[in-house]
Amino acid sequence: MSKQEYCHILRSSNNGQRELILETIHRLHLSDSIPIQIFFSGPAGSGKTYVLKLLMETYNRYTQQHNSLRNAFVACASTGKAAVNLGGVTVHSAFKITQSRRIATMAREGLQNYRSTFIGVKCIIIDEVSMIGCDVLHKINLRLQEITGVDDQPFGNLNIIFCGDLHQLPPVNASPVYKGPRDSICGPVLWQPLDYYPLEQVMRQSDSTFSEILTKIGNGERLGTEQIALIESRFRSRAWCKVNELATVHLFHRNHDVDAYNNNAFIHEFENIADDKMIGYNTLTEVATARRNLHKMSIVESGGLPYSLKLAVGYPYMIIMNLDVEDGLVNGAIGMLKYIEYLTEDEQMTIYGMTEVDVEPQPSTSTRIRKGVRLWLEFPNPSMGQLCRVKAKPHVMCKRDVLDLKWTPIVTRAQ
Repeated sequence: MSKQEYCHILRSSNNGQRELILETIHRLHLSDSIPIQIFFSGPAGSGKTYVLKLLMETYNRYTQQHNSLRNAFVACASTGKAAVNLGGVTVHSAFKITQSRRIATMAREGLQNYRSTFIGVKCIIIDEVSMIGCDVLHKINLRLQEITGVDDQPFGNLNIIFCGDLHQLPPVNASPVYKGPRDSICGPVLWQPLDYYPLEQVMRQSDSTFSEILTKIGNGERLGTEQIALIESRFRSRAWCKVNELATVHLFHRNHDVDAYNNNAFIHEFENIADDKMIGYNTLTEVATARRNLHKMSIVESGGLPYSLKLAVGYPYMIIMNLDVEDGLVNGAIGMLKYIEYLTEDEQMTIYGMTEVDVEPQPSTSTRIRKGVRLWLEFPNPSMGQLCRVKAKPHVMCKRDVLDLKWTPIVTRAQ
């Protein structure tokens, strides 16, 4: 970002946004200033992400050495989708946090590498904090104390900015970030000392009426009669949507309803069936029992891997797990399926470590395929899968009659 562009963006910010930037610049020029540790919040459209990116540029401008190749901040978020919007990584990736309730100390070599990476880092930015549980918050604190070596100050005495709206989605199967851990009697000792900095002016919505409705819904306030009528004026029947909005994303409460809609929405060309590889068994009875138990598992219990995936070229598909956060291939990314490519035996050996599986044979005319496939998707945002397309360019050039350089390859996952 050029100096002229930075100054222009700073001048175009409102008073609440600009005040936080100026306070940050002021403290960066003080040798013994207290670190900025705040909860930065505001309603949807108030410009939180806009300010975060401005803060990231501010830290780089006022703390970096000349021609520095490293950022003066660590930007991360609770989900892959939010991390892509911020230009960062997930919280678990940034601080090497696992799903275990206990946080293990890092090995000496890994800790030294992390400390080298954190040289020059002045600020930690964490977006969508509403979806982070209090246990993860304490893991972040312990990790930062371990990296900085400052054990008697919260978050290693670093500047840290938690951003989000607590009216939005809470963490899944975890206590909210503003509560204390279940196994602690101290309460929310990390959350309570944070300073609260809210943005009140909504910038994204030019329509003040609609902006007021969104704010009321977020605050749980009752809508007026005219406001309810405005919302209901947007209701459409299923028949109308089938004719006018074919590509609209449908939202459901349960995965069962999602599967039922998808199965009736299109006629699939192929059904990719998962391969069950059993190891460590003594008898075939144990294999049969394990297979039955496996097929009873939900998608969540199986690590996000469905038993069958219905495929049809020309339909949109959504990625439901983080494949590569830095490349934008994250949970929620939607692309149009353009081509289904079958993997060779050598490719299956490289990816899955096997070429054949002990399964019942399938007839040659069956659309149920167990062979590994590579799906080629076209995303509306060119930045999604850009690195992946660069790596796949030699392969595409060898098959220009069926593949396109704008398509991103997604390989079925093994776990």
